[in-house]
Amino acid sequence: LTGFAGFIGSQLLRDLLAKGYQVYGVDSMTTGSSLDNYSEFMGHPNFVYGKGDISSDAMMGFLPWDDFDYVINCAAESHVDRSWGDISGFVQSNIQGPINLALRCKGSPKLKKFVQVSTDEVFHYRDNWPSDETSKISPRNIYSSSKASAEHFLLNFWEAYGLPLVITNGANTYGPRQYKEKLIPKTIYKLSKGEQMTVYKTPARRMWLHVEDHSRGIIAAMERGAPGQR
Repeated sequence: LTGFAGFIGSQLLRDLLAKGYQVYGVDSMTTGSSLDNYSEFMGHPNFVYGKGDISSDAMMGFLPWDDFDYVINCAAESHVDRSWGDISGFVQSNIQGPINLALRCKGSPKLKKFVQVSTDEVFHYRDNWPSDETSKISPRNIYSSSKASAEHFLLNFWEAYGLPLVITNGANTYGPRQYKEKLIPKTIYKLSKGEQMTVYKTPARRMWLHVEDHSRGIIAAMERGAPGQR
């Protein structure tokens, strides 16, 4: 499980451990990751974890790839506004990272499923809303472009090497332990301090998904999703 110390990743960690899975976690511990998100599981007999960046070739060589039944890639830079000022960082984390994972996993004889946690922002909201698996891929910002690019690269690995790929495209997610830069926690914080909150005028419409429901969906895709599908 990559990105286990982040918002969605830490919920996945909770749910996977609750279901009895043994979890090997990797996280770069950068923006959005926090010790508070997983400290209660330190010392858990089914949880092994370490700090590492999936876009780093050096780090990737130390993981026991042949021992994994499932890989869930939840590691990503995720904030749209910040993506415009950190294009190279988003490319490294959101494109090079998944490619590195796929290169390591493509020949694994034990791997049952490779789950890429993507976003519904890869779809164009004006063409088909609410979006579904048939919606047009048409990203409109650096973040969603990086996630869409990763999807295309990983689909190449599925077609060329039989990587058992499943892609999830979750909606805007909210809930406990969400990083403060996101809309809902940022709004709550500013209003609690009596500060003004900027609201952008836009025709965009977004669906919202609680993090516990999002996690259950990802695990269902891991357990029952057919490779090559969303």
